[in-house]
Amino acid sequence: MKKSTLTIVSLSLLIIALTSSTSSTTSNNGITSRTTSGCGGGCHPTQAGTATLINLPTSVLKGTLYSFNLVYAPTNSYKYFGLDIKASAGTLAVITGNGMKKSGTEITHTSPLGGTATTSYTYPAINWTSPTTTGAVTFNFGCVANNVTGSTSGSTWALGSFATSVVLPVELTSFSVVKTISNKVTISWQTAIEINSDHFEVEKSIDGKTFVTISKIAAAGNSSISKSYTVNDIINNTSAATYFRLKTVDKNGEFGYSSIQSINTKVNTTLNSVYPNPAKKGQDVNIEITSEKDQTMNFVLINSQGKIMSSKQKAVTKGYNRIGLQFGNYITSGNYYLQVKEDNNLLPPVSITIIE
Repeated sequence: MKKSTLTIVSLSLLIIALTSSTSSTTSNNGITSRTTSGCGGGCHPTQAGTATLINLPTSVLKGTLYSFNLVYAPTNSYKYFGLDIKASAGTLAVITGNGMKKSGTEITHTSPLGGTATTSYTYPAINWTSPTTTGAVTFNFGCVANNVTGSTSGSTWALGSFATSVVLPVELTSFSVVKTISNKVTISWQTAIEINSDHFEVEKSIDGKTFVTISKIAAAGNSSISKSYTVNDIINNTSAATYFRLKTVDKNGEFGYSSIQSINTKVNTTLNSVYPNPAKKGQDVNIEITSEKDQTMNFVLINSQGKIMSSKQKAVTKGYNRIGLQFGNYITSGNYYLQVKEDNNLLPPVSITIIE
């Protein structure tokens, strides 16, 4: 039979260096960067079946210990099994008593595993500690099987690979702060991935240095699909800017911060809305107003000829206020202007219609 040459480089596996189910070939440098003829002839004669890695997520946290298994399903039933595996990053480790050993940066078996004939063998667990930096990690591995010990005759082999990514507990795709009306802001963020996430904390500061938590929102826990979150806040400070940041906390108590977002939020006295408009005769009219300080304000209703039809004083507090005004049944239907006055400052008038 013609032999095909398989060159194993970097992370690739070379089954010739595996301790087979019947014999052992060792190397000071493990099995990396060696060449063999398809693992046939000089090692295990037949490539057959599939080798897979199970019980390891495709997204993992950095610096975290995981346990996983290999599964070899040859095309026929076999009693004894061997393996070799290498990871491109992180640290592989054997579990005491599971019949494996560390060879350089790789894991292989010390003696035949299994012992009962099967068409699918799940290897004992292997430990792996993910690297402390984010990025892709590839596992390359080989599995062998035989029905006898002491010989490679009649044995089979298969290669496999598995890819995972080391990610942060929460991958933020966006974090924004938008001013809606006067002293109201909407804080929004979106995640692409969440792993073991517990909650989010929205923090606010008036100087960009000292932050306080204004809202706590439950996280998705584990999610590989996009998730969106929104929090609303009212600004009552008179500083020129307000700063926001997002704290992400996982179930282990570890946390991280987003970038800081700032927005111009100095509170000026502003008449935000008047409703209902039109209003029925004798109906209360609601006024939403933002005040830069605690004060008493004048609310004046003026008709189209400029005549004052009603004048009322109301106490307001710094920040957002909602006030109900009742202009009386004597106000006839028509178009009017609502004029709001603070100290010596007149706010822009608002048109209001009274109907029967």
